[in-house]
Amino acid sequence: MSRDSTQRDNDHRERDAAHLAHQRLTAGAALRVPGVAITGHSQTVGPVGGDWWLASALPDGRVFFAVGDVTGHDLAAAFMACTARGIVDGAVRVLGAAATPARVMATLDAALASLGELGREMTCVILVLDPVLGRLDLASAGHPFPLVRRARGTLDVVVARGAPLGSATSAMGLARTELQPGDLVFVSTDGLADRAGDDGRRFGERRLRRLLRDHRPAQTTNVHRLRADILAALRGFATVTAADDDLTMVVCEFRAHVMDGVESRGEDPGAVPEVCLDHDVSAAFAAAMAIDDSPDTAKMPPSPAW
Repeated sequence: MSRDSTQRDNDHRERDAAHLAHQRLTAGAALRVPGVAITGHSQTVGPVGGDWWLASALPDGRVFFAVGDVTGHDLAAAFMACTARGIVDGAVRVLGAAATPARVMATLDAALASLGELGREMTCVILVLDPVLGRLDLASAGHPFPLVRRARGTLDVVVARGAPLGSATSAMGLARTELQPGDLVFVSTDGLADRAGDDGRRFGERRLRRLLRDHRPAQTTNVHRLRADILAALRGFATVTAADDDLTMVVCEFRAHVMDGVESRGEDPGAVPEVCLDHDVSAAFAAAMAIDDSPDTAKMPPSPAW
């Protein structure tokens, strides 16, 4: 066997191993704990990519979840994404009940800085939901703003600006919002809004927000239905146009306040949500294809001082 052939075989094995590792890290099982349900979806434009997400239950009953997006779609981006996810997961395990978005983000920032110059920036948002208080705290490093679809049908933008990790002006933005049972928290990477359609237009923030506002809750399948609806809308928007960026989204529902580890509204906290099939989508989402995503002019409220 020639040296070139051996090198090609080695490259293929390394690429396959990286692909398998990345798939395991971004697959993410749905999480259901008293008061909260979370599900997510991640897809890459190539064998590996720079997106990652994770969700876990903290020892005190709070729920932790995070989403990150490294620039690029190659092995270097995948390496940094896997490293960042591992750092965050380790920090959460070590901090336990003392974990806060700010502490975990600061740990991630310091750990990545200690690795030296990787030549990549990463946006990241880290969130902690307290089902006892109905409170969502988050820290952001230049990531797209999380959206909260209120149970009453309105949509809020949770503004926390910050700057990407690894950038010259790396900074953390903090925010807090109160939640009511039935509220949905939606987080994604920019690969969703920037998805190009068959007509050359992008999916856009306006279309995404309209989809969230028009969402009709479906009881125990709520997070699964919203995820399926958005994926169906994306398929209808870009039937032949290939994606040019990785895409990750996480949907979290604050289902009920929790007292002594039990949902206060009396539902069985051990029930497993029924999976909503991708083709079983809300009729309101079909109309989203006609939305014109011209530039948004709505002003965002300033980031909180604290």
